[in-house]
Amino acid sequence: MDTNATDAYDLPPQWHTSTFVPVLKAEVCGIYIGNDKITSHLHLTLSERWHEKEAKDYLSQRHGINTEIFPLINWPSLRYALKKFSAHRRATAVKALHRHLPSQEKLFKQGRVVLSSLCPRCLQTAETNSHVYCCMNDEAFTQRKKDWVELWKQLHRGTTANIIEQTWRFYLQPLLNIPLGNSVIEGLTIAHDEVAGLLAVAVHEQSIIGWEKLLLGLASRTWKTIQDVIDSANPNAPKRNATSWLNTALIN
Repeated sequence: MDTNATDAYDLPPQWHTSTFVPVLKAEVCGIYIGNDKITSHLHLTLSERWHEKEAKDYLSQRHGINTEIFPLINWPSLRYALKKFSAHRRATAVKALHRHLPSQEKLFKQGRVVLSSLCPRCLQTAETNSHVYCCMNDEAFTQRKKDWVELWKQLHRGTTANIIEQTWRFYLQPLLNIPLGNSVIEGLTIAHDEVAGLLAVAVHEQSIIGWEKLLLGLASRTWKTIQDVIDSANPNAPKRNATSWLNTALIN
């Protein structure tokens, strides 16, 4: 029990409960938020809960992530990935996620560039955060394709389920505006039984969240469930679990 937990004795009486909650004898006291027992990082956990409303209000306003969409997203994997990034990469990822990259359109609106909001590479359309994924400038195109190939290798090394791989390719291809070529696994895998139902749910949820947001780390929780179901039925299943798979996929 850390110092913060010990200080719980000094909390106002209305914060205490008279109902039974499981507290180990060695713990002396326990701190709960709703039905969740706080066992570590008390200060961080309480801080996050106190700012939870403001964060959700921001997500709703900025991204349209309302109370129905919020529970669809696998937030722990996004958090894990961001913590693994270097400070510079994490800052860039967060800016991209919240559409705060210094795009030409953003700089033009702010008056920081005076000519136009046109993309300085292709000179065909405004450079928005979305345009970054589909700019047809030769150099940008080549780099984007190179990055995708490397990502695909990493997903394959992570033993991503064939059906997830095929589905992501199908929905991401129009956003990236590049010929993605053949899958590592030839042919289209057909889903059956439980996986077919879960796949329909995952596609529906990701469509609500946004497929472009999948590229930024906002993934439906159901992808992890699909990977777990497929791994469980595999006699030669990889040693990593589905949570580790999604964490690694989002890092890549």
